[in-house]
Amino acid sequence: MSTAKLNLSERGFTVVELLTVLALAAIILGLALPRYSGLLSDLRLQSATAELIRDLRGAQSLAVARGTRVSVVIGERGYVIRRPGSEQRRVSLPRGITLAAVNSTRLIWFSATGASSGGFITLRGSTGATTVIVAAARGLAYAVPGAVRP
Repeated sequence: MSTAKLNLSERGFTVVELLTVLALAAIILGLALPRYSGLLSDLRLQSATAELIRDLRGAQSLAVARGTRVSVVIGERGYVIRRPGSEQRRVSLPRGITLAAVNSTRLIWFSATGASSGGFITLRGSTGATTVIVAAARGLAYAVPGAVRP
């Protein structure tokens, strides 16, 4: 009798049990992937927004430090930071993120005093948008959720 009990306890899992667990795992994974994809898109948008604000503040600091005008030229897939006679930095946006500048020149500049031309730059991703506002008088750059129209 003890041999029969030992065989039943060492039996393991049946193929049906394993297939049931795999099917449940596949269903759960199928439900989670769309949320994970949206999360990645949100993270790309947040990262691109933070980088743009950091670069705008860097352009302002460079303008003050060098005593010259520094421009940020906005394209659909990225932007370029320039000072007279040279290109400082070219930035490409992550896949799925686009830029839209509200002002017609697609240019924001910073003077030697730190003041700026001001403007709005909207970053769009598959799950939403964020607008970076650059205040003219002080050159302060900050983000607000959504697409903002002046």
